[in-house]
Amino acid sequence: MSTNARNRVPGAAARILEERRKSLTAMKKDLDGLENAVAALKTAHAQACRCMESLKSNHHMSQSDLYRDFNIPQAMQTFLKAKVEPVDTAGVVSESEGLQGEVS
Repeated sequence: MSTNARNRVPGAAARILEERRKSLTAMKKDLDGLENAVAALKTAHAQACRCMESLKSNHHMSQSDLYRDFNIPQAMQTFLKAKVEPVDTAGVVSESEGLQGEVS
């Protein structure tokens, strides 16, 4: 629909703006959820690494020995070996705070 046609239909621009606002609000909610999930993964990674270091020092075993003896799956081994930035929760939005602000 062209701009001129939209101007002739009463309320068309308002409907389009409302649809876009709803779409942006949904995208922001999804983005906030992903940001929270990333923060949770970083926290889990840090905890898993601390546990692995504790096991290594307490049992005087190498990391590969721990993987073998505790039957740690390949996916978890990869997770533990990953280089992850420290957790920054300053920008993390809780689900309860989610969409209190208006999307502009």
